[in-house]
Amino acid sequence: MIEHASRLTFVRILFKLIFCFGITFIATSGSFPVEAQTQSFLVVPYYGGHDVTSWFDHQYPNYGNNDRIEIYDGTIAYNWHGICGYFGNNAVAYYAQPNSQGDCIWYEGHPAIDFALSYEPVLAAADGVVVERRWWNFADRSDELGMFIKIEHSEGYETYYAHLSAAAVYIGQIVSAGQVIGTSGNTGNSSGPHLHFEVRHNGNRTDPFGGSGSSYLWREGRWQTGQWVGRSERTYLASHLIDDGDTAFVKGRTINGSYKTCPPQSCPYWYPVSGVGTNGDMLWTFTAKNSADYWARWQTVTAGLETREYDVQVYIPSSHTLTWKAEYCPFDSYTYRPTTQCMIVDQNGIGNRWIDLGTHWLGSVSAANHAGIWIDDETGEEYSEAGRNELGVDAIRFRVRNHPMYFPLQLR
Repeated sequence: MIEHASRLTFVRILFKLIFCFGITFIATSGSFPVEAQTQSFLVVPYYGGHDVTSWFDHQYPNYGNNDRIEIYDGTIAYNWHGICGYFGNNAVAYYAQPNSQGDCIWYEGHPAIDFALSYEPVLAAADGVVVERRWWNFADRSDELGMFIKIEHSEGYETYYAHLSAAAVYIGQIVSAGQVIGTSGNTGNSSGPHLHFEVRHNGNRTDPFGGSGSSYLWREGRWQTGQWVGRSERTYLASHLIDDGDTAFVKGRTINGSYKTCPPQSCPYWYPVSGVGTNGDMLWTFTAKNSADYWARWQTVTAGLETREYDVQVYIPSSHTLTWKAEYCPFDSYTYRPTTQCMIVDQNGIGNRWIDLGTHWLGSVSAANHAGIWIDDETGEEYSEAGRNELGVDAIRFRVRNHPMYFPLQLR
């Protein structure tokens, strides 16, 4: 724990030294609302255009209830206008105009912006350091923010990305604005798949769209046909799909501390399933709490190609995918299990979707940092824990963009 804390402190200091040569901010008072800043710094945290489904409530941005909602443009929706929706005790929506007229404004006390992202890539909204990446409550899938990421930025700013299905970054990682950090989802106290995007300054929640007494924090983005539009969708030169039946896929088990492939070794707890998966088949095994007994890896296709950056996606079938914490790890050796820099995916409830795992520098072991992606059954969930004790394995897709790719600001 001490070693980890020291490493994270070092990364924070390093990030601030790097960042001081770029954008700077003027510190503001710690009281809400945040006073106007001299520079905007956020980019839209997704590709393409998406609706805002819940606004930041300037009246009481702490999940409180005072029978009114005020959004960034000064519109105030009162409860006597008419209630147009409920979700939980505090999530009450009112009409913008009396007698149930105007827009339905979601929702009372909301301290963030909700975007309508359904299992889509989530981007870092600014350069920063990942300081949290976890479940709000690993024992309760429906509690609060669910799986979330917290990024620390310059001059007291923090951004939160919540209700995720996947987290593609690790604690202590330095990230760049626009980098894929995860995939949106429906974890935590959520009524459907979306992205909960929250901005805090000196610990105080603030509205990135501005409003009375607060600043407009976006430096990139535009309104278009009723949607808040971010970066252009990605296109690719090539896409290499490695399925569980391909030669670039290897499964195995741990025997007396050594990682053995199977076949030739016998692996009685790797169960094949037909009729599901990318090519009509998949594998699964039971989860383990404290030991990595069964494992699998997907190696990149490097023949005739230079080592390069890949956008990595994993396919989650609808069968035997119950774990809340499948860890996908870049590996750089065939002889030991990776222990750091892993991405996590909540396989439970996703069902037949490709999930983004971010951008990675991959190739042959001798020429790149990593050779592919590894997974094993050590998820922290007991074998006997029904409802979350099965780990599914199917396909991974390594995709090469058709334009120069940024490389995340990080130490190699």
